[in-house]
Amino acid sequence: MPPKASGESAQGSTIAVLGLGFVGLPLGATFAELGFSVTGIDVSPRILSQLENRKAPFEEAGLQELLHTVLGKNLSVASAMAPKAHNVYIVAVGTPIDDVTGEPKMEYVQNAAAMIGAALKKGDLVIMRSTVPVGTTREVVLPILERESGLKTGADFDLVFAPERLVAGKALAELRELPQIIGGFVGTGDIERAGTLFRSMTPNIVIAENLEAAELGKLIDNTYRDLHFAYANQMAMLAEKIGVDLTRLVHDVNNGYKRNRIPVPSPGVGGICLKKDPGLLIATGKKYGYHPSLTETARLLNAKMPEHVAARIIELLRKAGKSSKGAHIFILGFAFKGKPVTSDTRDAPTAGVVQALQKEGCSISGYDPVVSKEHFQSLSVAPLSIEEGFKMADAVVIMTNHPEFETLPIDALLASMKKPACFFDGWHLFDPEKMRKIEGIVYAGVGNN
Repeated sequence: MPPKASGESAQGSTIAVLGLGFVGLPLGATFAELGFSVTGIDVSPRILSQLENRKAPFEEAGLQELLHTVLGKNLSVASAMAPKAHNVYIVAVGTPIDDVTGEPKMEYVQNAAAMIGAALKKGDLVIMRSTVPVGTTREVVLPILERESGLKTGADFDLVFAPERLVAGKALAELRELPQIIGGFVGTGDIERAGTLFRSMTPNIVIAENLEAAELGKLIDNTYRDLHFAYANQMAMLAEKIGVDLTRLVHDVNNGYKRNRIPVPSPGVGGICLKKDPGLLIATGKKYGYHPSLTETARLLNAKMPEHVAARIIELLRKAGKSSKGAHIFILGFAFKGKPVTSDTRDAPTAGVVQALQKEGCSISGYDPVVSKEHFQSLSVAPLSIEEGFKMADAVVIMTNHPEFETLPIDALLASMKKPACFFDGWHLFDPEKMRKIEGIVYAGVGNN
């Protein structure tokens, strides 16, 4: 763990973090733990209410305990920002993609910039942390800051881009471990100043060429991962046709072979970042006159996985002699991933599977140890215990690799189902050969039959 900020530096920097979601809240709480005075700004009444009651608004390892330590001390929360009360401003608001047009929605970033500009004074530092299309910091944020403040970037205040690169579920640990990339407007004093701030958290600072390089660096991270996952899911679809178990094959070809680390397939690639960031890269390409077709193709393939999984479940029901009309499907896992554990359901593949199965006339129930009942209600899914779900189900579907699912007493649970019954193991948690031998159970997974 890096040393805490010195008393002088902690007292000298008062930080405002705009956006208290999965990016901003762990960052603000960590700076508060290090001794900085931090105000978290968010317009969501739900988030503010939960934080005022000292409750984390989402599941993140260690966050609840940290909030108990810092809330009401070094960390306060508010819906608006006092003018000239801070000297460091961090923008961590969302940049969603419009589902109809495919264009980035920039109003949250624009509103945050206007709010900061109205409060800005000479000598302040503004850090852009929201993931954005390349050019946003210089062409969108900078003009708003100057217009609202009457100050000049690089002369009166500093502006840098420092992307977040965290995995949900490990954010607090990775804030202290991962290198922090920083790209500056001037590239000298602004980098040094932001670097000093982040070195209180992590010893590794990487200086990018400029603002645009740092913005592109974040997009490279997530679009590269999305491409890798798309390759695995493409091969899973082929393996299903051939009759090969792709997860087993991936382990075989990776074994002792250092050139490649092929990922295993999954029932879908979820999470707001891996859906959104390819769209931001595509928007960047459009702006600069280049179409990143490989990124677009990968995203389209990953987006189709929930539909593919639903079709395979319907086929399993047919093999078991059951109609999808009125079939009861029990689904385990509604967050966008199981490891590290998170309650984040944004763009989770499970939602797409549920909707596709409901269109086929299926009745859906489900279980997730960390997802709220409100999310189940939003999908018209009945929350059940694992034991109840298996007993009532014509088909059971595992959609995430949550650690709890790995230790299920699967033999006893499958024995309790209404035979013939179906079992779709989307994460290869259980031995396919053994599952195929269980009487009355029709088995399949992603990348195997």
